[in-house]
Amino acid sequence: MISARPKPGAFGNFARCATALLIVTSPLIVPATSAGADNSASTVTITGTFKPSLVRPGWNAASSGPYAGSLGVLFDSSSKSVLTLDSGSPAYVAAYDSTTFKPRANSARLLDGTITAVLSDPRLPGVAVAVGSGQKSATTAIEHLEVRNGRVVVTKRIPITTQQTVVGLAYDPMTHDFFALLATYAPTNFITGEVPGSVELSFIDQSSAKVVWTQALPNCNLPMQFTLHALPPAGLSAPIGVVRSPHVVDIGCSAQGTESTNLGKFPIPVGVGIVTLNGTGAGTTYSGFDLDPYPGDLTSAPSGLWFPTAERMAVQVTNVVNVGGWALFDGRHSNYVGIVPMPQQAQLAGTDALHSRLYLVSEVHTTGLVATDVQVTPADQGHNYPKFAADPTERTGGQGRVPANGSVATDPSTGRLLLLYQGSDTFVVAHDNFPYYAPPAPPNVDRNTAGIPEVDGKTAANYSGSAQGYGSVIRQVGGEAALQYNTVPIGNGDQLKGTRQFATSYLDQLALTNASAQVTAITGVVDQGNTQGQLSQGGVSWPYAPVACVDFGSGHKTASADGGTATCDAASALATGSIVGSSSSAAVPGQPTPDVIAIGGTSLSTSTAAQHGKGMTTSVRSTASGISVLGGVLRIGKVMVESTAHANGQAGGATAKFDRSVQYVSLNGTELCTTGCDIHSVEKTVNAQLSGHARITFPEPDPTELHSPGGYQAVIRRDPFAQAEETTLNDQPGTRGEIPGMVITIFEDNSESSRTIVYLAGTEADAHYGVYSLGGDCASCPPPVNHPVPAPGNSGGGNPGIPGGSATQPTSPSGGQPPVVASGTNVGGFIKHGWELLIAGLGQALRTFGVWLVLLLPVYLSARRWALANRH
Repeated sequence: MISARPKPGAFGNFARCATALLIVTSPLIVPATSAGADNSASTVTITGTFKPSLVRPGWNAASSGPYAGSLGVLFDSSSKSVLTLDSGSPAYVAAYDSTTFKPRANSARLLDGTITAVLSDPRLPGVAVAVGSGQKSATTAIEHLEVRNGRVVVTKRIPITTQQTVVGLAYDPMTHDFFALLATYAPTNFITGEVPGSVELSFIDQSSAKVVWTQALPNCNLPMQFTLHALPPAGLSAPIGVVRSPHVVDIGCSAQGTESTNLGKFPIPVGVGIVTLNGTGAGTTYSGFDLDPYPGDLTSAPSGLWFPTAERMAVQVTNVVNVGGWALFDGRHSNYVGIVPMPQQAQLAGTDALHSRLYLVSEVHTTGLVATDVQVTPADQGHNYPKFAADPTERTGGQGRVPANGSVATDPSTGRLLLLYQGSDTFVVAHDNFPYYAPPAPPNVDRNTAGIPEVDGKTAANYSGSAQGYGSVIRQVGGEAALQYNTVPIGNGDQLKGTRQFATSYLDQLALTNASAQVTAITGVVDQGNTQGQLSQGGVSWPYAPVACVDFGSGHKTASADGGTATCDAASALATGSIVGSSSSAAVPGQPTPDVIAIGGTSLSTSTAAQHGKGMTTSVRSTASGISVLGGVLRIGKVMVESTAHANGQAGGATAKFDRSVQYVSLNGTELCTTGCDIHSVEKTVNAQLSGHARITFPEPDPTELHSPGGYQAVIRRDPFAQAEETTLNDQPGTRGEIPGMVITIFEDNSESSRTIVYLAGTEADAHYGVYSLGGDCASCPPPVNHPVPAPGNSGGGNPGIPGGSATQPTSPSGGQPPVVASGTNVGGFIKHGWELLIAGLGQALRTFGVWLVLLLPVYLSARRWALANRH
């Protein structure tokens, strides 16, 4: 249940209205695949085959097959070689010329053990491997292999004394050191799998060839390595990579068990783990661990890949109900930026690490090979090449061999791929002709201003300012059906589907242009999709009326409604608004389980104004107070944010200011801070203690759009990486770009997305101001009409404060001087206590009951999840 607080004593009357509600269900939205065609001029073609011919000494290829177990293949661009690595004990490595595929003379050698993990990084010559007495036995050493003068040589050997198995390796480009991901294996139900909670991270100083430290990571339950498919070297190592800034290690964390289904499995946090580091070089130390969960089933086929040049990770997500794919995680910004759809698990997966291109191969005949560029935000949906769903060089019974379980070898210097199909010892050589992604140059928004001083009668200005915001938003992603399915995966038609949301002190829009002024705000509002549809079906009227005004130049307009006021005056180039929100919560009335989230009250005030010679200024101030999480486990006294954007069309004249204040934070009864809280310290402490249950973050505005050099634009809103995560993962409308002062996420994710998210004190503000000459003596001035404005999400452009996401640039008013703006309205007198908005009689309380009832069960299950989790 997500609700506003009712009038005391009124709840007993609500039950009599329960039968008035009808349940409306809607499916979860799944990204669609944008597939390319095989007949495109830029496509993937077949250029030949490659059959490795070198076998280990004394090996009887005729009776046992040509290789010892499975075979992995890697391109080494530094030596222009192809390396083959088998899974024998010990492993056998051979080198071939990458142009002719002919063996290099006397190149092959046996290693010191069986390969358990492989690292191929374009910034590192050769390849690094972890070796031990067996694929699932304790690792004894990490060896760096290179091809020199046609021979495979071990250039460095780093002893490993731990009794665990190295399942993943990462290279730090700043220090040239290594990180190793380790886990313990144990036989369970005839399947040798990792032991949950045994994951560790080791830091290895390459110069001294020693392990400097090893840190346990119990919150990364198990590494992402699919034990039922081919293990390294043929299969994928566990994904792990190093990010330059912030200096962190990203790790794929799954939680697969020995069960073949998810029956009876409670929500388990899985996703990307982030290890923060301090120091440099040999002095690098462990600083902390945080798990960034991802909803979906990452446990049935846990696989992942790290893209070192893009600093992104791709992890395989499967869903019982919904289409799965490969989710992309951006390490620099710690955001999931989208998903590459796949109708089923990929049999083959690989990466062109230099160009950051992901390759996936499926036996689904309509899918085949999928190639996608992982640098794109939101995620590129990829191009499909269906002919690779079966071996295109050899057909058997009209079907052909299906892809083998393993990895795709890529040659970044030539664009070639090596693909292996089941029952074959010959690799198909393909060539990717599709151009690699090149990021477009950011638009020059300052072309919309001449940058000349404003002079009466000689210049005019085009301007626009807009804002959005809220005091609080409580969103239950997925609905109770998803939460119920995550606990017991059996469909239940009586459960509600789809995301629910309740917002307080909600500024729908404030917008000002040369020709119009608009303001719309409301005390409290539900989502216009699932919840509003159910209320309409049940005949329930929403009790809060929006405060709104619109003026197209005819005169000063004012409006007032529940808890708010608004002023619109296009002639004076002014728009203002203020709105107070009630207390709200996600709770279970009458149950002993405490509130999941409760908010005492919220308020918001905003204004935008343009003034001749001074430019355009837009500001939003939002406050949320009295916040309680998980029945008081976490308490926050106040979160306050003020965003101010100013632009005047002159060089250096655009500024953007984002001020945030967090006060009185306590955790488990211990006071963390009073006034002037250090948000980084608070975030680290809270996330460490609530890991796996809840997570808090303090987002920052997009630094690339704060202000343009020429003074035309100032923008305060979410960066495109966070925006991609919010829209694709958390069901946020794409037209909303506020920066929350604080975000609290309570996880109930499993095979389906189910999480309760609280956004506090969100603001978005922008200002655009372009000056141009009215005469003909300014050759460099832009025309006075139809100024181009970049779309949202691109660097330097957009205005999400206006529906549709684009800024309006009307023609300049005829005449010369833009109007002088009057001073802003004092909104202090409009701030009222939140309870006053709801204590308005039983009739109004009855109208709000619909919202409380339809959202009751999701939060009950959420609270139940918390109680069950705390038993262990």
